[in-house]
Amino acid sequence: MGPVVVSVGAESTSVAVRRAEHALSIGANAVMATPPISVAGATDLEQEQYYGAILRAVDLPLIVQDASGYVGRSLGIHLQVHLFEEFGDRVLFKPEGPPVGIAISSIMEQTHGGARIFEGLGGGALIESYRRGVVGSMPGADVCWAVIAVWRALESGDFRRAYESRLRCRRSSQCRQALTRSWSSKSTFWFVKECFLEPCAEDRLASPPMVRHWLR
Repeated sequence: MGPVVVSVGAESTSVAVRRAEHALSIGANAVMATPPISVAGATDLEQEQYYGAILRAVDLPLIVQDASGYVGRSLGIHLQVHLFEEFGDRVLFKPEGPPVGIAISSIMEQTHGGARIFEGLGGGALIESYRRGVVGSMPGADVCWAVIAVWRALESGDFRRAYESRLRCRRSSQCRQALTRSWSSKSTFWFVKECFLEPCAEDRLASPPMVRHWLR
């Protein structure tokens, strides 16, 4: 089995810390945390203290998840860089709020290339993010097989194959949406068949995600 990353984000520092301690007690390899979502007025300093408390409570890597692309407010680049400066490579990043590319490049530049960043858009921005220096992707479980295929193609320098595989990622996401809308429909059945059964058998044999290497 690959590394286990437990999400511990909470609406208060004390709850996030308790979740992180529990994650450590059950053998997690790392934790990931979004900032408090309901505290819209939290300052950068308060958010930094929140993440710092988690890092001091458990001796585990922490993935700082900026999920502002779909929930909560964005995390400042300075805040994230300061966490890296204080805690070193125990801090990893998963920027998901737009503009993701600029966030990746800014963090990389201000950490002099030392930060480890995961693409967090389900593989949709992995090719562009790879060029900016990400070390992997953390997609939803439903598209892991396709994202792994993109990553392997990028690592081998085969960008044509990477673009072809990314198309399958997008088709998988479309398939999921179709399933959500109308699972019982005949058209959805054929869409599932086209997305999963015919073009993708080779890529679906891929091994667990590339997160493994960076959490050893």
